Amino acid sequence: MKHDLDCLVPSAEDRILSALQELLDSPEWDRRTSRRVSFFGPVTVGLPDVDYVTLSAFARDISPGGVGLVHLMPLQKGEVVISLTLPSGKQVSLLTEICWCRDYGNGWYASGGRFLTVDE
Repeated sequence: MKHDLDCLVPSAEDRILSALQELLDSPEWDRRTSRRVSFFGPVTVGLPDVDYVTLSAFARDISPGGVGLVHLMPLQKGEVVISLTLPSGKQVSLLTEICWCRDYGNGWYASGGRFLTVDE
């Protein structure tokens, strides 16, 4: 039985690809199977369950499927909003599911998130 939400997946994927197209077209495009772009830049992580508290982080790679982050606080698994500025200056916000977070010592953490949709 097909669920109503199943119809949203291709639409969400298309919207994510469109939002990130400027980065994905860059010459740094990595041709690995995961199709990640090495992208080290500042991002804002919005924590919607905590009255939209935000924290600063750095993206370390990005793909149509998600993002790798480096930050100074642990992130819990669950939904956040990742906001970043494209090279053109346009701001993009993506609803993202944090899938994992690891303590790398000296107060640094790395995490990985899966993009769910473009946050309007």
